[in-house]
Amino acid sequence: MSKVAKRIVVEKLVSHLQEQDLLPRLQSAYRRHHSTMTALLRVLSDIYAAADRQDVTLLGLLELSATFDCVNHDILVRRLQQSFGICGTALEGLQSFLHGRTQQVCYNGQLFLLYTAELFDIISSAGLVGHAYADDTQVYISAPAASASVSMQRFIACVEQ
Repeated sequence: MSKVAKRIVVEKLVSHLQEQDLLPRLQSAYRRHHSTMTALLRVLSDIYAAADRQDVTLLGLLELSATFDCVNHDILVRRLQQSFGICGTALEGLQSFLHGRTQQVCYNGQLFLLYTAELFDIISSAGLVGHAYADDTQVYISAPAASASVSMQRFIACVEQ
């Protein structure tokens, strides 16, 4: 019975996120018409366009799989409420589900995507580009070779943040 209830909740949550266009645009996992190929093509297209402009690209690959195991439930609940408009009975149900769990598996990783959604805001505010598939994130910046050291400093500051 709990699996049926969980599936219904996930379907409602995903429906809400899609209707309100709240899923991160640069996250290709767990979305209809998005795949690893979508992510790869986007990153390669950006890098090729930069090369055509005679720019160099600094690319970093972030592996966030360990993050699955250390999701702070309080932060997740706050983000669900503040960033995604989940409130009332729906939020209380999710809080109840998470309460007391040291590890949990979520259907198609949806809650994890919402937990890490602000990552794209951090990347963008640093003037970099990011694209992700599930827990793998590519962060990159393209610039003329003459300003590569400034780009590298921005990249490092972004990763530290």
